[in-house]
Amino acid sequence: MNLNKSKTIIWDLDGTLIDSKPDIFVCLNRVLLEYNLSVYFDKVKVGPPLNAMLQELFPNLQIETIDKIITDFRKIYANCGFNDTKPFCEIENCLSINAKHYLVTNKPLNLTNYILEKLEWQNKFVKIFAGTDKTETFAEINSESMAGHIFSIGDSVGDAIAAKNNEIVAYGALWGYGDRDELIKICDKVFENAKEFCDFLYFSV
Repeated sequence: MNLNKSKTIIWDLDGTLIDSKPDIFVCLNRVLLEYNLSVYFDKVKVGPPLNAMLQELFPNLQIETIDKIITDFRKIYANCGFNDTKPFCEIENCLSINAKHYLVTNKPLNLTNYILEKLEWQNKFVKIFAGTDKTETFAEINSESMAGHIFSIGDSVGDAIAAKNNEIVAYGALWGYGDRDELIKICDKVFENAKEFCDFLYFSV
């Protein structure tokens, strides 16, 4: 792979590269059904810890019950096949841009690798970091990339904070699951959709 070493892009996964919400929604409701519970699609939040979302949706549930729901969900989700987890439109073009691409995600490594293999993206990234502290990981990437231009793109405030803690330019993916107003407030620049970001990469970076 002939990489342009002057550019380094740090990618988030869920809500930035891929739309994983449909599979998460189905698997979560399969588990909740056992407790005579359910959740609407627009109430499912991808990104924040699952226990926080469940506590917000079902404030009367005991912590022990929430922990069991999460355990059962993870088992079902890990074996769902990810058939409805798809790349966002134009993301394939973004990943074809000549640069050093890194992936940093909260998703467990085994699930991350499975999805990347399914999408045939195994060779798209210089390195993959899964389930690690993002601020520490960004610092590691920053020190090893030696790039003239390094920036991150993600759909959560946490992605932007990790970037800014390491003096990395933070771009916001408004097409994902994050809070629009918060991303606009904290990010150096935001993009409405992946095509807009892809055009920016081609013509402005």
